[in-house]
Amino acid sequence: MGIPKVLKEALPYLEEVITGLMMLKGEIIVEEDELKEVVDIPLDEGLLAKVGVEGGDPGEAAVLWAKEDVAKIAGKIIGMESEELTDELKDAFSELMNQFWGRLRLELTKYDEQFNFTQPEMEDITKEDLLLRSYTKFFPAKMKIEEDEFEFYFLLDDEMINRFESMGEEPQEEDASTDVVTAEEQKDYVRVSGEKLDMILDIELPVAVSLGKCKMRIKDVLKLGPGSLIELDRSAEDYVDLVVNGKVIARGEVVVVESNFALRIREIVSKAERIKGLRK
Repeated sequence: MGIPKVLKEALPYLEEVITGLMMLKGEIIVEEDELKEVVDIPLDEGLLAKVGVEGGDPGEAAVLWAKEDVAKIAGKIIGMESEELTDELKDAFSELMNQFWGRLRLELTKYDEQFNFTQPEMEDITKEDLLLRSYTKFFPAKMKIEEDEFEFYFLLDDEMINRFESMGEEPQEEDASTDVVTAEEQKDYVRVSGEKLDMILDIELPVAVSLGKCKMRIKDVLKLGPGSLIELDRSAEDYVDLVVNGKVIARGEVVVVESNFALRIREIVSKAERIKGLRK
């Protein structure tokens, strides 16, 4: 039995997830054409990222990764190296899997616009436990990130295989109205590839410096006048925030340059903090 055509054609587009999340050149490689029996999967234990079909319809799919590869990939996302798969690395990899399945779903809607995956779930699993699940077939694939390659295994049950096979040979015609992507949809996938990145580099974003904040009652706001003092939630010694497009990306100190206020950056917000900010 061969890999469903719509799935194999959709997987290469996942390179956009790597580029968008890591800002590194990425690629998804599928070298084989046939599905294999799950009992032959060459991994004794790993991290499973599984999904179903939204709406309660039958069908399950998953990707299985070696834990040491998960740690290395997640380390590339947040800019740290670790032999141990920490909670912080799992959070970063979970975001990668959210975008992985979201981007795959986007490609599959070209064949079935109503199709959607459930929210991905992550779990540690052994091969013995895996064989007790409904997955019947798998095929190996590779995620290439610059010069590094990480093999993973794509698992399918019979219902999901049948669903992919029934999606048809040709994509549906796109309606012009579907070109508009809502802000909520943008959280589910990344659409920027390495080749397209140069096209957005000149886009202007709002930049602000935040000294701090506080909460005030309406009656107190109405009493404000010249000479009033407002106490902020930050001490005079603390750095202020550099906010780009609503997200804090750096911190520093306020200085004066030729009679104008300026910000001297002292620290850049870590990739880990920026990953957490994606869900806000």
